[in-house]
Amino acid sequence: MAVTMQEAYSTILNEKVSAQEVDKPANEHLKKGLECESCRISVAHRTRHPRNEREIPALFYRKGGENHKEFCSYNTIGRINMIARDSDNDILKSITDKTFSFRLTMIHEPLEELGKQDTKQGKDQNKTLNQKDRNYHSRGKLNSYLSTMKKIIELRNILEKQNELNSIIEIEMHGRKIKWNDFYYEPHRYIQSFNYIKKLEWKNRHPICIEGIVDSVRYIEMSGKYAINLRWGKKGINSKGIEQIPSPSIFFDAGTLSPEDIKTGQHIAVCALCTPRMNAGKVREFLNTNAHLYHKNQLVILSD
Repeated sequence: MAVTMQEAYSTILNEKVSAQEVDKPANEHLKKGLECESCRISVAHRTRHPRNEREIPALFYRKGGENHKEFCSYNTIGRINMIARDSDNDILKSITDKTFSFRLTMIHEPLEELGKQDTKQGKDQNKTLNQKDRNYHSRGKLNSYLSTMKKIIELRNILEKQNELNSIIEIEMHGRKIKWNDFYYEPHRYIQSFNYIKKLEWKNRHPICIEGIVDSVRYIEMSGKYAINLRWGKKGINSKGIEQIPSPSIFFDAGTLSPEDIKTGQHIAVCALCTPRMNAGKVREFLNTNAHLYHKNQLVILSD
C-alpha cells in the first residue's frame, strides 16, 4: 500500500519533475531515468488516459515490482513498521504484514490516573509527595506512549488518502476492538464525536482524537485553566428542528502547556479523554466535546 506518486526525480535533469510535466509530448525523453524522489528506486511514468468514461491522471509508479524503501514517504506500511519498532511496550504491534494493533489501554490508564490526581488534592505533605511521585510516573509513561500516537497522527495527515489507516491499524482497548472512526474525528464529524462519547458507558470510555483549527485561546479565572476553542464543525439539525452547533474545547493549565505556543489558525490534533456538555436553547444548541490535557504530548501541532 503506497501513496500515489505525482512527483519523481529525473536523472536527466537532476531535479524533481511532475507527472504532468513528463506527460507533455515535448518531454517524451524524460520518461527515462526516473527515480522515486524519496528513496531513489526506479519508477515509470503512466500517461494520462481515459477509462470507463473518466480521465485517469498521469502519475509515476514502481517499476518491476520493486518496493519503496521502508523509510520512504510513499510506503505507508513501511513507515508504520518503523513507528512500531520504536514504540515502547508493544503499544503498536504488528499482527500481519499489513495490519497493526494499537493498544489504546497504554494511553488510557495513565491519562485516567492523572485525571483522578487532578481532582483529588492531598491534604498533608506526605500525600502531596506521594502524589508527585505518581504524577511523575504517569507523565513518564505518557511521554513514551503519546510519542507513538503523535507519529501516527502526523503520518495520517500527510497521506493522500487520510482514511488509509482505517484498514491498517486496529485499535484495541482492554481486549475490545474500537473502530478507527470511533477514535478519530475531523470537523465534519464533531457531532458524531459528541454522540459517541455521550453514549459510552463509564467503564468503556477511552481517549479519542479530535482534529481542528484553533479559533481562540482564553484564560478561565474561576478554574485557573486555559481553554483552546476550536472552530465550529459541521452543523446539524436535531429531531425537534433545533440547530446543533458542535464546539470542541481543550482545557489545560500553564504547567502542562504554554498558552503562548497555541495560536489562532493553527491546525492541531489532540488525544484525550473527553466529556460531553450540551448548552441548549430554543433555537440552537451547542454540543461541547471537552478534552482535558494532562501532558503536552497529548497535543500535536500539524501546521501553523
